Amino acid sequence: MKHYLLLCLYMFTSKALATVCWTCDAANGNEDCLSNGRNETCADNEVCQNEVRVHRCKTLVTKRCKQREACHSNQAQNVNEGSIQCNNNDANSICRSCCDSDLCNTDLLTLSGNSCAGRCTASFDSNQTCQCNFACTRFGDCCDDHEKLCMSVVNGVRDSEIRSFSLDLYDLDDNRINSNEFMINLQNQTDDKSRVDSSQERFFTFLNERVMNKPIYRAFINLLDNYEKTQGINETISNEEMRENERFLNYFIDSRLGVRLYEFLAKAGLAGCEGKTLFKEFIRIMWFEVFTRRNNALDTSGFEHVFVGELRSSGVSVTGFHNWIQFYLQEKIGSLNYFGYVRTKEPNLYDLHFEWHNALKGLAGIVIGPSPLYELAVYTLCHVTRPDSVCAVLLRDADGVPVKREIQTYTWKNKIPRFNLRYVGTAFFILQ
Repeated sequence: MKHYLLLCLYMFTSKALATVCWTCDAANGNEDCLSNGRNETCADNEVCQNEVRVHRCKTLVTKRCKQREACHSNQAQNVNEGSIQCNNNDANSICRSCCDSDLCNTDLLTLSGNSCAGRCTASFDSNQTCQCNFACTRFGDCCDDHEKLCMSVVNGVRDSEIRSFSLDLYDLDDNRINSNEFMINLQNQTDDKSRVDSSQERFFTFLNERVMNKPIYRAFINLLDNYEKTQGINETISNEEMRENERFLNYFIDSRLGVRLYEFLAKAGLAGCEGKTLFKEFIRIMWFEVFTRRNNALDTSGFEHVFVGELRSSGVSVTGFHNWIQFYLQEKIGSLNYFGYVRTKEPNLYDLHFEWHNALKGLAGIVIGPSPLYELAVYTLCHVTRPDSVCAVLLRDADGVPVKREIQTYTWKNKIPRFNLRYVGTAFFILQ
């Protein structure tokens, strides 16, 4: 009898100390799991596991009891470089986490707040002890494993893959102008704070304007006068301007550059899940949908900022303005006065200093010669794969040798709810 009572006491104590986990199998999201799952008492050597599996943009949530060592082994695989494990990918990803207290796995994931596992490119979260967004390097609040986990493979894309693919884009640009189709006059070097015009002549001395008659160039140039150049004033978009946007987007999506960009991003799960039609809408929203920079006005877009340029509401300085065609056209009609160059690098990359509508542009990183299709493609590549970051790409120098150059991207602060996208804040080549 004494032995029977001891056995019962042991069994009761053992059962009481076992972890209780929430369980469900391949539920359509966490809410579905919580609504249709159940409690389960685990074995002595088991903990609670969450598994969030994304495949072709469909999210499936599984919660279960899992043998302790196996669970932690699964969680460790979240950070496997180059795999689809926990890679913040909207189309293909598997994240697993473990915890060992009763019903601790009711949240979607229970990864440690001290690690970037599963958190690369996540937005700033004041509830976390350290951050994993790109801006953390500037603010000094990155988690210890941020560089290891987030800086080589981000959004499921390696730095080396971006470099290789960017060279493909450069080589596909059959609308780029040749070196014998333009001439420039650099004149004098200056600094980006100077208000002295150090160069009395124009920057462009010759351009074969037959290039501008190509359909893609005409479609692009038609967009350049569609904007209110001063920030803080609402943009008004006419039906004709919307048709011009649509025409340019169709050229881009149907071009070899647009097709290859879609294929590359789709393979990484970064082009949406509904084919080229939705991808075109992504491009339209990121680049052409208006948002607010000043005075709560719908006064700007990524395209206007990067390709056209804007005047700050004070009227004393220029922001954006990183396109060579716009530079040429504005200089030609006398709205732009070239002051001098700050830096230059091959191939045809320049940091230029100038006045536009009597407002000063301190530094404009501009690459001369590529078509608008190439610039939109390579800036989109970097915006999507390396947002708010420096993005290394490859171009070819005058001898055809690949050279590494860098593009800086910034996103606008608010996400676009229906697609979880971010507007292009700016994108430009940096020469430092």
